[in-house]
Formats: sequence, structure tokens, C-alpha cells
Amino acid sequence: MNTILIIIKNLIFNIELEYTDADLMNIALIASMFVQKDFSFDTTYDVNLVEQTITPDSDTDSDFCLAVAMKSAIMIVTGELRDYVNGAVNVKDGPSSIDLTSRVDKVKTYLDILQSDYAKMRLSNSLGQGIGSAVITPTLNPNIYPDRFN
Repeated sequence: MNTILIIIKNLIFNIELEYTDADLMNIALIASMFVQKDFSFDTTYDVNLVEQTITPDSDTDSDFCLAVAMKSAIMIVTGELRDYVNGAVNVKDGPSSIDLTSRVDKVKTYLDILQSDYAKMRLSNSLGQGIGSAVITPTLNPNIYPDRFN
């Protein structure tokens, strides 16, 4: 669960409300139940909400950790968006105005990005590809010739 919690904290870094590790763990456990419905993994994980455990240990499965963290972030940002929508006001009084709707737009945009990334992860998983892989450096494959990309 430690890996999942670290990823969640990084995905929701711009959320103003404070979430405790216990709060994030509860959200992650619930998200992991949804993730197991949405994805196919080599390992089946047993989620125990009462004991707050996932067995076997999921920290070694990067695909599972990424999917659970992403779903958790979606759940958190969706809840935050609901709160922001309820407090979004736009008041104009002559030349003065107070506009709290821009926060809603920014959070909605971020939620759309998270949901799009989650959908891409699901597609990759359904095609039998890993969902947590990325190219982070130039390739050193000797069979790829840069001059062919002109």
C-alpha cells in the first residue's frame, strides 16, 4: 500500500484539503475493488476493508499500483469538484466582481485528464500491454536509425 499512497499523494498535490494516510488508504482500498473489475492482472488481490489490507502485497505490481492510484485520484478529484461546484459563485456589483468559477474549470480539466489517462490504461491492459511503461530516455536500440526519420 505504501507505493499506492505515494502515487496518490503526487496525483492530488494541488488539492487544498488535507487527506490523512488513513483517508487515502480507505479510498485506495475501495478503488482497488473497482480496478479489479476494470483490469485483468496476473494476480488476484484480496481486498479487506475491515483490516485495511490488500493481499498478496501489491507494492511489487507496478501496473496494479498505478491503476489503483489513478482510480483513487479520480475519486478524490470528483469529490473535490462537487464541493467546488457548490461553492462556485460569480457576483457582479457595478465594476466590482467576485468569480469563484475558475477553480471549478481548472479542477474539471484536471479530472478530464485523469479520466482520459485511466481510459488509456484500461485500453493498454485489455490489449495485453503493461500500463506503467514509458520511454524516458532516447533509445539505444542498434536497429533504429535516426536518418530514417527525416
